[in-house]
Amino acid sequence: PSSITVTVPGRERKVAKIVGTDTTRMLTLLKIDAADLTVPKAFPKSETDVGRWSLALGRALDPEINDSPSISLGIISATNRIFGKCVQTDAKVSPVNYGGPLVALDGRVIGVLVPASPRGDSETAGVEWYDSGIGFAVPLDDVLAILPKLKDGQTLRRGLMGIAAKVQGDDYNAAPVIGAVSRDSAAEKAGIKANDTVLEIDGKPIANFSAVQHALGPKYAGDKVSVKIRRDGKTMDFNDVLLTGVVTSFAPPFLGILPLRDDAAPGVGIRYVYPKSPAAEIGLKFGDRILKIAPVVVAPPTPMQKLPKGALPKSPPLSRDLLTQLMTGFRAGDEVEVEVKRKGADNSESLKVKLTTLPEDVPAEVPRHRRGRRRTSLRRSKRALGNGRIRRSAGSRGFTFPRTTTRRFRTASSSGCIARKAAPRTVRIWKRFSATFAIVTTSC
Repeated sequence: PSSITVTVPGRERKVAKIVGTDTTRMLTLLKIDAADLTVPKAFPKSETDVGRWSLALGRALDPEINDSPSISLGIISATNRIFGKCVQTDAKVSPVNYGGPLVALDGRVIGVLVPASPRGDSETAGVEWYDSGIGFAVPLDDVLAILPKLKDGQTLRRGLMGIAAKVQGDDYNAAPVIGAVSRDSAAEKAGIKANDTVLEIDGKPIANFSAVQHALGPKYAGDKVSVKIRRDGKTMDFNDVLLTGVVTSFAPPFLGILPLRDDAAPGVGIRYVYPKSPAAEIGLKFGDRILKIAPVVVAPPTPMQKLPKGALPKSPPLSRDLLTQLMTGFRAGDEVEVEVKRKGADNSESLKVKLTTLPEDVPAEVPRHRRGRRRTSLRRSKRALGNGRIRRSAGSRGFTFPRTTTRRFRTASSSGCIARKAAPRTVRIWKRFSATFAIVTTSC
């Protein structure tokens, strides 16, 4: 905002300036030119239990100091919410009282009302909870703990480890297996890798990925945590993992191929190679098949990892999805080794290629993916339409069979499918026509 004013009971309105900000808890420290301001007493966070009566107070939208503030009565309905950062109350909380105190009946302040939401911390966060009986407040004990940093003018950000769940959308049931580790993140610098299973964070057992979020949620950038993981059946400890405030973004890598679709053969078949791409530089062509892809290992392998000359490490059979997942682990400029089986060849070969960034130029034409069965069905249907055996009926959704055909096979005009007495071969033909011309059919 261009200007911020603060009104204190019994005093004139003052212009305030921003001193520090806590972005993860949506708090801002303001300073006004005044003295002898009353400091409220904090209600101990350890004594904030579920069922305790509380009052939500505020006057965010009414600057008149003589008017009564907004008051809503409720109880503490939950603690350790919003990934361990807030207490929850069923008192009505909305922009009317954001920034106001959540007060216990004895006058001590439990916390500061904030528009918190588990879905994010944007400007519209918490809109789904307005006056719904679900409101959140940051415990005043936590605010006082970070007050020295805010006074120093710091902008506090959420501490990030830089890991993502392997199973997305199931944080409460799936095991806490790491699916991806961001480049230059705290996890990568500490040596944590994809497919590791998180067992503990700061000594707290981790049962699912939601527990990971709760353990890291209250942390700030610059905080250190200890992590225990399981890798290949072995337990490993990572102490003093320094959390960061941002996850480094990088340009996605580009190999320069279009894979075949609906391809059941092992590997990834190539149906198009982009001109002047890394794939084109190493001679990949239409019909070639990528069997494996792995980063080039600079350090010499240990005796346990020694491989025959020209062979890549053993890995699951490559597929379109697996290739996409592996490519997300690379970045532009990385050198990778690709095992390729040429079209018509019996043996494979290993090639080294340096990935580049996605080009701005788009090819003028990219080959379409065609299915032989669909093309055959289209030719047959066009032939049938041309010789009069089947014709389009004006204003109808489908086709009309000639009278001789109708005598043999009755159609259910209401549902668009063949009657039960129809011959199986005719049903197959009709279904083929329906699929070719995008006619919606239902079972009889």
